[in-house]
Amino acid sequence: MDTYVLNEKNHKKWNELHNQSAKMKTRLNPNEAIKKIIRFKNNHDTSASNRKVLEVGCGFGRNLYYLMDNHYAESYYGVDLTNKSVDIAKKLLSESFPQTECYIKQADVGEGLDYEENYFDSVFDIMSAITFIVDEEDRQRYFSEVKRVLKKGGVYYFYCPRKGGIFRDAILDDNLLEKGYIRRELDCMLERVYTKKELVEFLQPLKLIQLEINSKHTRAFGNEIFIRDDGFWFGAFQKV
Repeated sequence: MDTYVLNEKNHKKWNELHNQSAKMKTRLNPNEAIKKIIRFKNNHDTSASNRKVLEVGCGFGRNLYYLMDNHYAESYYGVDLTNKSVDIAKKLLSESFPQTECYIKQADVGEGLDYEENYFDSVFDIMSAITFIVDEEDRQRYFSEVKRVLKKGGVYYFYCPRKGGIFRDAILDDNLLEKGYIRRELDCMLERVYTKKELVEFLQPLKLIQLEINSKHTRAFGNEIFIRDDGFWFGAFQKV
């Protein structure tokens, strides 16, 4: 399996999806993961005077919109793979919250995060790079970068596919699943599925503070409610 080539195919499909979805109204309904992140804030906060949060894979801006609407931080940052999503997110967030500090830019996070060390109080990724980076070297680099840009006490939150879930939306391929991937019927895009052990190993030395099994995801694109029985992880890991 040439993971570099497959990575490029995933990138192309994201461009196609964002270009197609740009014709529709941006969905603002929050998903389960972003609501959990709000609830976690009071228990895991670096108490910064200017709290900074980064979303990896901000799409059209709906998750940052929800955080801004709930006064989660003072400064908001987002990166996404496609220029189309960056343009739409910038427009949505600047028009909706003109007085709030918000910085959105295009980036391939498999190549790194262009921020200083110990910069963010929290970083989150909801079914984005953690799911769709296929190349193993890019994935290792991504996790290393997340750990680098987090402040001490900062938390990395994620929502991603769980190996062991029921994927009725995937093309049956036991060999592919054994390698840690599924291929979606919808668009043949590959997703990385994780065991608990893999997540702990990728994120060490971050401290595991929450890892729970979920079955529902409110999608940004396509059918809104997406069910995979025990098919998702919600996780929170803290830099100590």
